[in-house]
Amino acid sequence: MVIPISNSMINIIAVFGAGCADTLYLVVFILFFALLVALSVVTYLIYRKNQVYQASTTRFSDHEYLLRAFIDADNSLIYLKDEKLRYLFVNQAFLRFYEMKDEAAVIGKDDFAISKKEFARMKRENDLKVLNERRLITDETRWRDHIYQTVKFPVKLMNGAYGVGALVRDITDEYQSREIIRKSALCNEILYEIFSNIDIPTEEEETRYLTETEFDYILGGAIRLTGSESGVLVYCKDDEHPCHRYIAGENPVDEETACALAKQLLAGGSPDALIINEPEKQLKNISTSAANINRLLAIPFRRGDDLKFVTILFNKPYKYDDIDVTQTEVLLRGLWNNLMYKKSTDELKAAIQKITNSEGRLQLILDSTVEAIIGIDVTGKCVFCNNSALMMLGYDNHSELIGRKLHDIIQCSRVDGTTVPASRCKIYESLSKGKVVNGEDERFTRKDGTSFAVEYNAYPQIQNNVIVGAVVTFNDISKRKKAEDEIIYLSYHDPLTGLYNRRFFEQELKRLDVARNLPLSIILGDVNGLKLTNDIFGHAAGDEILKEAANVFRSACRADDIVARWGGDEFIVILPQTTAEDAAKIASRIRSAYDKISKRLLKYTISLGCATKETEDVKIDWILHRADELMYLDKTANAKSADYENIKYIYEKLHLKDPRNKEHADNVVLFATKIGEALNFSAAEMSLLREAAYYHDIGKIALTAIESENGPDYRKHPTVGFRILSVSERTMEIAKYVLNHHEHWDGTGYPKGLKGEAIPLLSRIVAIAEHYDNLRRNKEHMLSREEALDALAEKAGTIFDPDIVDAFIDLMSKEPIDP
Repeated sequence: MVIPISNSMINIIAVFGAGCADTLYLVVFILFFALLVALSVVTYLIYRKNQVYQASTTRFSDHEYLLRAFIDADNSLIYLKDEKLRYLFVNQAFLRFYEMKDEAAVIGKDDFAISKKEFARMKRENDLKVLNERRLITDETRWRDHIYQTVKFPVKLMNGAYGVGALVRDITDEYQSREIIRKSALCNEILYEIFSNIDIPTEEEETRYLTETEFDYILGGAIRLTGSESGVLVYCKDDEHPCHRYIAGENPVDEETACALAKQLLAGGSPDALIINEPEKQLKNISTSAANINRLLAIPFRRGDDLKFVTILFNKPYKYDDIDVTQTEVLLRGLWNNLMYKKSTDELKAAIQKITNSEGRLQLILDSTVEAIIGIDVTGKCVFCNNSALMMLGYDNHSELIGRKLHDIIQCSRVDGTTVPASRCKIYESLSKGKVVNGEDERFTRKDGTSFAVEYNAYPQIQNNVIVGAVVTFNDISKRKKAEDEIIYLSYHDPLTGLYNRRFFEQELKRLDVARNLPLSIILGDVNGLKLTNDIFGHAAGDEILKEAANVFRSACRADDIVARWGGDEFIVILPQTTAEDAAKIASRIRSAYDKISKRLLKYTISLGCATKETEDVKIDWILHRADELMYLDKTANAKSADYENIKYIYEKLHLKDPRNKEHADNVVLFATKIGEALNFSAAEMSLLREAAYYHDIGKIALTAIESENGPDYRKHPTVGFRILSVSERTMEIAKYVLNHHEHWDGTGYPKGLKGEAIPLLSRIVAIAEHYDNLRRNKEHMLSREEALDALAEKAGTIFDPDIVDAFIDLMSKEPIDP
């Protein structure tokens, strides 16, 4: 403020000055007047500085609020600890995980104050490692049947010390997918190890029952595969004499209990495995606590109606699940089949040599394996084959192959479709050179003329140092090849748009950055409005926008141009041998084609930047950087206004959907404005209040159907409205008021459950104005002015701010307002 100087004071000073003959008085007068002016200037400057500081503080507070809102919207646990590992910050997901109501329960405390000692000690170890080693650490932890990935990293605090930041997310689904792959690999490894250590039985032993050693193989493999502590295998040659086998390790049950347990588990006659993770509740007549059984898995093994044995596994460190059942059943089937019939293809050569005097038995063994097998003589003619070979090649009878040249049967071809002549057939090298031959880059032809990708091995058969033939084994690997091709495709392509991905683009940019391709131009583009689409209509709608953009880039560019998805909503194009002028024309085509697309959810635009390398001495990275700069200049010039135009466009669509929405918005603005005037709001506050009142229901654009105002869909609209309004700088400041306009004075509202004055003032006003208008406009239960005001008064102090309700009732009593 400025100290005022009245006209009368000036006159007095003038008279005083004129009447002073003495020079000393004149000097004192001048000094006094100068001091007065200086104090006025200083006072004004301090006042202006305080205004700027308050405005800056308000803006900082708003940005901090928005940042906090975004962090709280994440389902991951996010927190920050100080140098003494006390919590400085936690988000809402953290509070939900620990079942805490607010931050006061955790801020300033360490893990030992909020968690069990064992869990806190585990977290403390990694925290100290982050502080001591000053590096990022990632680990995975199992908790309450979920798997969590924790990423911890050092954070430099304001006091110069280092704290620990962390991001914790639930990766249970991802972990289970990895477990399926891991256990499949482990199952194969166990099978291989066991088959490498068993003896092939003699012909007389063919029908024998499994030995105890072989049962130990089965049980040991199941325990290892599931990670169980121990297990029991119960089998029975007849109903009167059950037998069992233990595996090494301390078992929780004796022989009698094991047999009783097996009978109880199978009492229902169900052929399925039984998962029992709470044995005290699920088992009867057996004291599982006394037997130290925490959980168990029982898998009956049958052949037809014949029960062969029951495998019971005990005390996996965490719950048994369907993955354990599936993988263990695969293991048991593989072990049984191979122990009983010895189908191992690794030992096929030895088996054939031992049983050449039993043609029938040879065929039995051949037909028991899934792998296709064909035997050929020194001329390349087929002398035997198994059922798998017939099935893969599309034949019905062995006689269709016996006596024919193998190359005529398979009609081998290369991947590109060209035929491999018999003289170049690699399989025949096993006959001519006496060496094992293998391959997986060729195709075999079926009887009907179709072909399939194959992996094959040819083993020469040698007797008395003379090659007498070869055994060829092969598998149809079409599915594997298709999967490999898809992996290769995905490694260079974006799965959503089908364009090249960033990895491929960067490789191509290095390859094309040579003199013969100059001038070399780059176009970088960014789709505006995508975030708004994702927030309102979901990511599926956003994906459709990206696909549209990809098609525009693809159609507007030339065949030799490299078009890629750069990441997120950005696309990029390499234009070899293209001048800046030609690149600008292509960019113009892209922009025009995108603007012509109809049936849009919003008004979308593309920001583009073009840059051209014309001489070899210019670094391509600089061209890329320049295109990026120009794109963001274009985005800055157009996108901000486009965001606001989209917000207005969205609200217009909501009003067109139901004209009553427009009438309601105008009424809420009217009532809220009157309340603001009664509370002596400033012009700036009134402007914010009107905007918040007008846009308070913009989030309803995302609702498909609202059954009631208490339904789950309806309760989403404040959060959706907040996300929509946060997109534009022009509406960002009112976003928090829209977010909180359904909070209640007593803390029972939504979405955050704020209470009392923690609810922003403008949100409290909008809530009252909206409710009053709803009471007055409800067609089925429309209330009079007096009835509506009485209804408001009843909810003062519970739903609404009592002081604002009183002010509104007083206003409406003195100056009734009807829209």
